[in-house]
Amino acid sequence: MSKINIITTDELRGMRGSEGLILQGCGGDLTEWVDGINEILTKEGILLEGTKFDEVHAFKHEGLTNLLFPFSEDVKLNIGKLAIWRLASHETFGGTWLTDYVDNRLGGFEMSAFEKEIRRLNTFADTETSFEFQCDQTGGWPTCLMWNRAEGKAWLAPNDHMDDNEQYYERAMQACEKFGIRICESVEDFNAILDTLGDNAKECKIYEETEDVDLC
Repeated sequence: MSKINIITTDELRGMRGSEGLILQGCGGDLTEWVDGINEILTKEGILLEGTKFDEVHAFKHEGLTNLLFPFSEDVKLNIGKLAIWRLASHETFGGTWLTDYVDNRLGGFEMSAFEKEIRRLNTFADTETSFEFQCDQTGGWPTCLMWNRAEGKAWLAPNDHMDDNEQYYERAMQACEKFGIRICESVEDFNAILDTLGDNAKECKIYEETEDVDLC
């Protein structure tokens, strides 16, 4: 029997970096709903290798009881078939992706402490940005090293113009958060951080302008 966790929409907004299938308007016995969906997805060739959704989240929003079937490494899925099934059955189940639901119905995911801090740091006029590089830390996702000189702090920022692939962008953002905010009080510190981020990052080092020295 699958485990059903009762959660709030605030908890749903805290699931940044996760993905899953949400079915809306699941009235009645939730266990029957979960068992039934697992059975349907198995028959449709969507659930693979004998796996199923063993843990599902239930939440209420705007008078509806909804179910979130979270994606995980333990659940083997044919994502292409699932996408087709979701569209074909939308009138019946109101199926949508977790990320779309949170963005469109709940105002977006809650920012982490890291995101709040870099947003604060990035408001200063003297924040500098390196050239974009293929970053080892973010798995090759185009990334910049940001530097707030006033506070002596540096952090990584993934290219947000490519976030149409939201799942990979979120992974890159999580990698930046794992890297954290580093002490950076000089150009030497800035370049030293770039040295740790791969060969392509090393090409983005910066150099202070020096005054001409009269050797005569």
